[in-house]
Amino acid sequence: WSSDVCSSDLVYAAIATTFYEKAQTMEAAHYYQKALALDPDDIFSWNNLGIIYYGKLQFAEALKSWQTALKLDKQSQILHNNLAILFRDLGKPALSELHFRHAMGTASDDPAVLSNYANLLFDKRKTEQAKHYLRLAKQKDSSPVYSNNLAVMERFTGEILGAGVQYSQTLEQAR
Repeated sequence: WSSDVCSSDLVYAAIATTFYEKAQTMEAAHYYQKALALDPDDIFSWNNLGIIYYGKLQFAEALKSWQTALKLDKQSQILHNNLAILFRDLGKPALSELHFRHAMGTASDDPAVLSNYANLLFDKRKTEQAKHYLRLAKQKDSSPVYSNNLAVMERFTGEILGAGVQYSQTLEQAR
């Protein structure tokens, strides 16, 4: 490809994405790093590099990548959601909740963000709030996964009858 057609950083990012989609994460990381060496403001590459590090349980590197990207786009729902999940996994619920709230503030219609936030609340034993956000996710996306997660939450909080109803709805939707 000539420089007239496409800049080198975009070429590297495209190559990285191709490797990433083929689950060849080491190669993908290498090309994302090359892209970032040429364009350190490439939010897409920072985010994907963070995802690769997170998947390899290299949490410090994932954090660094996502924080760098977040400095470039403070309103990114995706970056806030990724950081919220990372902080939840690191046992830092206050930071996790902060980032989930930012993510919901920028994309309150995203059922995945609502569901992830519900899981954090459930971990913090805020069961009723957790179920509220999971019900919101279920309203926005009828995927059986949200019904199933709600059934699991209700089962663990002793609401067996409600879980049975939710489980039946999940089976019905799956058919």
